[in-house]
This record gives sequence, structure tokens and C-alpha cells, in this order.
Amino acid sequence: MANGNSGSCILDHPPAGELKELPHQPAATMLGSVTNPVSGAAASWIPPRIVPTANPLPPAKAIGPEAVTSKVVAHPAKLLLVEDNPINQKVATLMLKHLGYNADIAHNGAEAVEAVARQTYDLILMDCLMPEMDGLEATRIIRARTDYGSIVPIVAMTANAFAEDRRACLEAGMSDYLPKPVREAELAAKLNQWLNSR
Repeated sequence: MANGNSGSCILDHPPAGELKELPHQPAATMLGSVTNPVSGAAASWIPPRIVPTANPLPPAKAIGPEAVTSKVVAHPAKLLLVEDNPINQKVATLMLKHLGYNADIAHNGAEAVEAVARQTYDLILMDCLMPEMDGLEATRIIRARTDYGSIVPIVAMTANAFAEDRRACLEAGMSDYLPKPVREAELAAKLNQWLNSR
């Protein structure tokens, strides 16, 4: 923008022409001298001033995994997992921990019978096909030994999904049946069903 003085003008931005630098001054007051290409008169140019933001935004905060991971609520129920296969043991244990349960592990039916003789459990997850003593025989012994053994829920876990296999589990004294591979949602449903019914 030019003022009314024909000899000089103040410009917001330098026009095309020669720019003569002045000695160094603070950025807010530094002026430049240019030649008006039409009249040949000297003109002064004030460079635009950068105004800092009044309220700068705070830096974004990083969100760690702990901020988005829900906390698993521990369940007080005491479980016994009877499984001879190490991989199946690990998978079942991880599922139970994800659901908030801890479990003791017995590697066969004989160990399960010994574990039940030492302490009481709220629920037993029993594999059916195991060395030394299978799950069916272990269940019969547990049911016959004590009053506690007659009421503790025993849920079979087996890959044999035929109707006669389920009937054999129930006839041995098992309370319910989970087909393998065990799915976490089905496991959670069985645990809720039998633990809440006691």
C-alpha cells in the first residue's frame, strides 16, 4: 500500500526491483530500501511480522499398551486341569488366565485322584484319553471316594465328539462335556454355568 507522498511509499511486500540491504536490525524494525520502477523514487519496505500463537497446543501424549489393555479380574475359584499333552496344557492354561482363573495341573488320571485327595476344587477340567489312568476311570474314583467328590463339577475335554463318547463321559460321572479343540467362549460358558450353580 502506498501513502500520499509521491517521493516515498511504504509497501507491505517488496515490488519487483532492486533491494538494498540496510545494516542489521531486529526483525520487528528492519527496513529495506527499494526503487519504484515507475517513478524511480526510493521506497521503504517493512517485511511482514510473524506473530506467535497465543495459546500453542500442548504436545500429544503417547498412549502405551497399559492405557488400552483392560485388566483381567481374578476369579477366586480353584480349578484342576487334568491334561497329559504339554501343548494342550499351555493353551488351556492361557485361556483360563485370560478369563481370570488359575488352575493346578495334573498330567494323568492318577495324579488327578491324588490332587483331589489333598485338597478340594471348585471344578475339574478332565481330559478323557491319558496314560496310566484315563479321565473316565479317574472320575469314577473321585465320585466314589468322598461326599465332596460326588458334587464337584467335572467337565470332560476330548476330541471324540460322537454321541456314544458323550454318553460314556456322563455315565462315568462327569457333569458336562467340552469338545476339542476347546474354544475360549465355550470354556467361559461352561465355567460360568457350573461355578454359578453351586
